Amino acid sequence: MTGSPASRASYIRTSGALLASLALLTACGSKPEALPRITGHALGGDAEASTYTGFENAEIGEEYRFALPLPYNKSAKDLTITGARVVHVPPGMKVMGMSAHAMADTDDAVIATARSEGDLAADALNRAKDLIDEPIEVKAKSLGDRYYVVRIKVTGPVKGDVETCHFEYRQGSRDYHQIIGCHFVLKLQK
Repeated sequence: MTGSPASRASYIRTSGALLASLALLTACGSKPEALPRITGHALGGDAEASTYTGFENAEIGEEYRFALPLPYNKSAKDLTITGARVVHVPPGMKVMGMSAHAMADTDDAVIATARSEGDLAADALNRAKDLIDEPIEVKAKSLGDRYYVVRIKVTGPVKGDVETCHFEYRQGSRDYHQIIGCHFVLKLQK
């Protein structure tokens, strides 16, 4: 830009004013910060598992599936489960994936355990539609009608059990997380 010093000063003031206006508009139009997820207590179950499932003759290299606890909403408000995972996976096991299934697709039952292939439970899970990308709605004081299934591969000598499950859910306008006990045991074939 050529011209007198007054022209340059005018250009700088105009450019500065435009940038300041743009910054103000951007700040006003930005989304508010999401509230942090807090520990919830709406789901039934506590950190101790009430049931134990698993296999006694597991083999290294094989895959097994087990169901996380069926969600129970013990609160007076509906909630939406947005995700779940196992927390403690011991050496010798590796999580290979997760699916979610409607009980209606698995003969109105939760399939607690299945080998990866070749048994009736695995066949039922393979036929059932995977709903992992859909949230699970659970009415107040009710059991959910869907459940999560974790696929585990035995990678070596198993040194412990899967002991804890973590659920994430939304209730009202808040996001929560909660630890629920689950216990999955794999004992290697001798």
